[in-house]
Amino acid sequence: TFNVGGHSHGGNEANLFSQIYDGKKIDNLITIGTPVRYDYMPNYENIENHYNAYSNLDLVQISGGTIPTSAFAGAVAGGVTGSLFGPAGTLFGATTGFIAGVQLGWGEAGPAGRTYNNATNINVTWQSRFGPINSHTEMPNTSVWAKINKTINGK
Repeated sequence: TFNVGGHSHGGNEANLFSQIYDGKKIDNLITIGTPVRYDYMPNYENIENHYNAYSNLDLVQISGGTIPTSAFAGAVAGGVTGSLFGPAGTLFGATTGFIAGVQLGWGEAGPAGRTYNNATNINVTWQSRFGPINSHTEMPNTSVWAKINKTINGK
């Protein structure tokens, strides 16, 4: 059995692996709390089964979209300096904020989905922790894995 999986953006890395993998079919691709994005879709020709666990309370998952957070930093810095120094301050602040975001290695944010059209989507809202952040960061726990295992094994 060949299983591949990941939590959060690690699930997107597993999706990318399915795109480039040129060996035996992946028996089970397991994604947990993965932001569903058009640019990280699995290649179902290389996958036998895809199981996707998600929580309806997970704010992090649906905020892991395709907008570089350096753009957010630029917008915030531009707004602040623009309110103090006018249009020239906006341009300076936006540029400085964007460069700082890139230099700090800030990732991406923006809208993302919870479920995949071609996967067995497993709602683990009650098995994951509660709260918009904890439901994401603490999702890979024994209760969530037990529900995934039960779904895979049909028990």
